[in-house]
Amino acid sequence: MSRHTTVAPAPLPGAALDVDAVRRDFDLLRGGPDGNAYVYLDSASTSLTPRPVVDAITHYYRDLSTNIHRASYAKAVETTRRYEEARETVADFVRAEPDEIVFTANASAGLNLVARLLEYNGLFEDGGTVLTTLAEHHSNLLPWRRLGKEVRVGYIELLEDCSIDLDSLAGQLRAGGVRVVAVNHASNVTGTVNDLAAVSRLAREHGALVVVDGTQCVPHRGFSAQELDVDFLAFSAHKMLGPTGIGVLYAKKGHLGRLDPVFVGGGTVQSVSASSERPLDGPSRFEVGTPNISGALGLAAAVEYVNGYGMEAIQAHEAALTAEALDRFDRMEGVTLFGSRESANRVGTFSFRLDGVPADTVCQVLADAYNIATRGGHHCAQPLVDRLSGDGVCRMSTYLYNTRAELGFFFDSLQAVRDEFARV
Repeated sequence: MSRHTTVAPAPLPGAALDVDAVRRDFDLLRGGPDGNAYVYLDSASTSLTPRPVVDAITHYYRDLSTNIHRASYAKAVETTRRYEEARETVADFVRAEPDEIVFTANASAGLNLVARLLEYNGLFEDGGTVLTTLAEHHSNLLPWRRLGKEVRVGYIELLEDCSIDLDSLAGQLRAGGVRVVAVNHASNVTGTVNDLAAVSRLAREHGALVVVDGTQCVPHRGFSAQELDVDFLAFSAHKMLGPTGIGVLYAKKGHLGRLDPVFVGGGTVQSVSASSERPLDGPSRFEVGTPNISGALGLAAAVEYVNGYGMEAIQAHEAALTAEALDRFDRMEGVTLFGSRESANRVGTFSFRLDGVPADTVCQVLADAYNIATRGGHHCAQPLVDRLSGDGVCRMSTYLYNTRAELGFFFDSLQAVRDEFARV
């Protein structure tokens, strides 16, 4: 497979992540507008973009800038080749086949597409139930609510750490009528990781499809379509070092061939007559019009970058940061942390409440006084956040470029904010 970007060196088995080398690829980490260190702890919203990804996007617009699957001149052929190689790169990353990968605008678009495809192709013709949870991002909740009055949306109970209660899931599946189980792999609020293997096994026993929002877990733990046996998985490039405006929908082999596209037009058909059309085979039939070509190439470069350092090393680094963050939260007074207290059961996303202080205010002070980027609010998961804390939560999230020193600075700053508000 051709490579045109500079990627990280091949990892040694068991080698620790070289965070200093990683950080050299992120120009934004060199300092803030006033020269002070910029501490970026908002990767659950959007990750930073390393130079090799920027280079891949720039290469497309500077040296190619052509469409795909249309013309036969050299640059157009080269663009088509790189675009399909990007599909192969992404497929390899999630242990799938290239014809199981559809490029979308983002995870939200992918989840909406699944809901519309299943409805359009008759899965809910005689009604049925979609089971989801109140811990979902709005993008894995609202599309299912719009399927029609004959479709019921039910909610699986959550455990104290906001993970799925498998007994609740099993009971509702036994009641019958469940067509789809739509859940996240990891919560974008609490970072809690769900047991997808168990969810999938239960759903299979009752003939239900499994649709997964993998946005918060794929960048941090990877994914294996072969092992987890889900039907559909959606995730976004901009959460895993890639550009905005490009996402992935994985569909288990066989599904795409049986589903008629909802959206049709350029790039989706083999032939069109006055009275009929013949759709393309494979994922291209679902990528209507000119796709985000530069985005796909940027996503492939991001995957190559992650692969260069190795998911094992990245996971170990993030697990260490997560364990340290949990310890620091446990030792702070006047702060409530939500989600699992076990580092093995979560990714590096931490939502918390500072007693007596609005979440947006805490995040604003951290930004203005200490140049720390976090996020306050409902995080597009309002049913869960309202259940945890009616006025929103503060969220801090880490990734492979964050350091123990940054984590220490964050907690020292948060303690200072807490002390200041306690005084006034």
